Amino acid sequence: MISPRHLAVFAIAALCSTACATYQDDLQRGIKYYDGNEHERALAVLRSLEPDMDSLKPEDRVRYYYYRGMTDYRLANDTFKVRPDARHWLGLAHAGEKDT
Repeated sequence: MISPRHLAVFAIAALCSTACATYQDDLQRGIKYYDGNEHERALAVLRSLEPDMDSLKPEDRVRYYYYRGMTDYRLANDTFKVRPDARHWLGLAHAGEKDT
């Protein structure tokens, strides 16, 4: 039987291992899904990263904008009504590219 103390240590270790993933790793994972034509997964990862975009370096933020826009563009259909979102993100990518 596992003692409560060992269980607590295990829980803390598990939390720390998941917290060690950086925002840049999440961006890379989203890009990997996009490149593998797994657009729904890419969108899920990129959307989860959205609240923490300001933690990305400016050049990574532009990459985020581009891949988020292209993912929305690829998914735009009657089920996913995200074409205006795609234009928004791609516009941000274009503007950010000029700045970086």
